[in-house]
Amino acid sequence: MKKLFSIVGLAAAAALASAGSASAADMPVKAPPPPVPVVYDWTGLYVGIHTGYLWGDVHDVCSFGCNPAGFTEDSTVRNGIVGFHAGFQKEFRGFNFLGQGLVLGLEGGLNAPTNENDNSHFNSCAGAAFACGVRNFRDNWYAGGRLGIAFNVGNMPLWLGGDYLISVIGGWTTAEFVREDFRIATGARCAGGTCFTLRHDGAYVGASLEHLWAKGVLADWVGGIDYQHQFFEAKDGLDPAGGIHRLDADVDMIRFRTTLKFH
Repeated sequence: MKKLFSIVGLAAAAALASAGSASAADMPVKAPPPPVPVVYDWTGLYVGIHTGYLWGDVHDVCSFGCNPAGFTEDSTVRNGIVGFHAGFQKEFRGFNFLGQGLVLGLEGGLNAPTNENDNSHFNSCAGAAFACGVRNFRDNWYAGGRLGIAFNVGNMPLWLGGDYLISVIGGWTTAEFVREDFRIATGARCAGGTCFTLRHDGAYVGASLEHLWAKGVLADWVGGIDYQHQFFEAKDGLDPAGGIHRLDADVDMIRFRTTLKFH
């Protein structure tokens, strides 16, 4: 009898253990938390090249040596540009804006014309036989600050998703104004003896949008587009014929950038 009770007890224990295992297996398992996304850090040195297009309005007053004095010889400039840029920026995640990282930076660079401004953008001179204008804005250097917000838009088609940086920009700029005139009948340049080059200082403001395209071991590839509005001070220039021209200008440019940002 004792042996029978032992067998029954063992069987009951086995049945209870089996039922407990099944109940545990049937219980819902809490899903693991989603992986924490890797936040891109925009901090670092960077260098790059750019290309784009500029358009500008030149205000040119011949204040002396013209007939009549004070004659306005305004013109426009339309030209392609190429150049390079370099800078340093720092992201401050402890001072985020609307949940996004705040980025401060400094940048400098050069914009150079790809060709000459066409004569069709020149305008009338005090001498009716001539047309006057700025042939180029040359050696256009700039240096200034950047204030940006870093954000991520998640997965999107056509490589549009990922990390972005949108910034406002501004600072100092300088360029050489290459002023020329030409004789309309013959197309001879500087025929009136009033060609000269004069450097003007100014300032710029604008905005930029950059996108992280790819990450590398030592540097990351960043593409972008920016806009600059440059305004140059009025300055008097003396031409070889003894005339005095007071020139100033407002210049707008759009630039497409490709940049390497180092870790």
